[in-house]
Amino acid sequence: MSIIRARRGIFIVTAIAAAAGLTAGLLLRTGSTAVFNEEEQIPLVAVMYHSFSKDMSKCGDYVIPPELFENDIKYLIAEGFSFVDTRDITDYCKNDTPLPPKPVMITIDDGHYSVYEYIFPIMKKYKAKAVIAPIAVECDRYSESMELNPSYSNMCWDNIKEMYDSGLADIQNHSYDMHHINSRVRGCAKLRGEATEQYRTRLYADLKKADDAIFNATGARPIAMIYPFGLTSKEAREVIDRLGYTVTVSCTEGASMITREEKSLHMIKRYNRAYGKGSETFFRPITETDRLSEQ
Repeated sequence: MSIIRARRGIFIVTAIAAAAGLTAGLLLRTGSTAVFNEEEQIPLVAVMYHSFSKDMSKCGDYVIPPELFENDIKYLIAEGFSFVDTRDITDYCKNDTPLPPKPVMITIDDGHYSVYEYIFPIMKKYKAKAVIAPIAVECDRYSESMELNPSYSNMCWDNIKEMYDSGLADIQNHSYDMHHINSRVRGCAKLRGEATEQYRTRLYADLKKADDAIFNATGARPIAMIYPFGLTSKEAREVIDRLGYTVTVSCTEGASMITREEKSLHMIKRYNRAYGKGSETFFRPITETDRLSEQ
């Protein structure tokens, strides 16, 4: 039987324990009581959402209907999953705070107004936490215009604050204005031929501007960087450390294994939630034991 070690002894969590040789991936499936010892890894499934629409013709790889999101939440609750955010996994790694059984992290990128209009009520209904990663320049833009429409606009900072104050939204950095791929910007990646110090100066200036904007809106500093398009460079780590961030999140698909080592909090993997599959069809394969053990 696989076990996960606790620094201060052995504790009990729910999992399937039907046969010897089970992997830590079974933490993500329901079943009977098993003993886990803390030095092993806790599998974390993170899911990446973007925008939401009630117009089915607009749904696709990065847009899904709100009803599908609600079905996802109901499915995860019925299967015994617990919603966690970047602060929970940081507390587990750094402060010995236990994670709940079968942790799953819902992440919603870009900060579209449809999140506030359609998804925030669902989060409150089910008490479901989510990591919200807004593009800060867009929040500035729509805070000024207040042209708020779930079909096309982004949230204003008042929306962000309301979500944060609910205790359900973990507001994290998605850059101020690096959500582009062109000759001047490739997400948070270093450009070809760009000097390392020039890159770090440019990156720090943008991320610090977003960091300050989030702090001004919520009163809390971000602790995580959710990279736009998952694009970054190894030289970015110095900037991330300078900002005091403990977590970085990628767009690479797969499950992550969280341990007491800080490196396990970096480049967290995520599954993109596209339109076209029901909740069970989408989630069951990514929480299968064999799939998790291969990550």
